[in-house]
Formats: sequence, C-alpha cells, structure tokens
Amino acid sequence: MISEDEAREKARMLHPELENWEDEDYERAEAEQGVNWFLHLNIDAVVFRRASDDSLPDGEVIRELHKKGKSEKEAIHMVAALVVENMWDRLRMPAERDETTGKFSSETQAKLDALNETLNQKIRKLLHS
Repeated sequence: MISEDEAREKARMLHPELENWEDEDYERAEAEQGVNWFLHLNIDAVVFRRASDDSLPDGEVIRELHKKGKSEKEAIHMVAALVVENMWDRLRMPAERDETTGKFSSETQAKLDALNETLNQKIRKLLHS
C-alpha cells in the first residue's frame, strides 16, 4: 500500500488547478464556492490508498472504469463518492466499546464489517452502471 504522503501527492496531481494555491486560496474557495479543497484532496488520497491495496476492489475498478472511457479523475471521484457515503454511515452509527478492553463491542464490529462489505460491493457495482 502506498504511503499517506504518496497518496496526497497523487491527489494533488489529480487537481493541477490547485498547484500554486496558498492556504488563503483554499479558505477563499471555501467561503466563495462552498468547496473545502483540503477535505476534497484528503478524500481523493484515501481512495488512492485504497486503490493501492490489492485486497480491496478499488484499484481494479478504477482501472476498468478507465478502460471504459472514464478519466482517472472521474473514476477516483466515483469511488470517492461511495467512500464519503460510507463514512457518513459510520459517523451516524453508535459505536459501543467494551469498557475493559476499549475495543468495539462484537455487535459494533459486526456492523462495521458489514459497512466495509457494503462499500466494496457498491464499488464493484460501478463497473455495471
């Protein structure tokens, strides 16, 4: 799996329009356009890291989408939309932890595992849409 730094660099390369931006440019874009580019780039970086993990479907799906005519940016953003949706589901889920070990309860862990599988299935389905 690629490092977080490598993933961030790939995300920055995906958006050359941001190449010479300073912190104030990001802040201005958020205030004027409602786009948090720091968050956007970090989510793209998450997808790049996931795509470099052969145990996940992301890399293969992105390559196949590219073969079907999608740009790398489009393919990354298609997967990113699903990752964000999954993150939202996780944030809304109550996460019960075992008080003695600090680990998630077995029920919470089962829900997290199910969310992982659901995400992977949705990513695979991108090839059929």
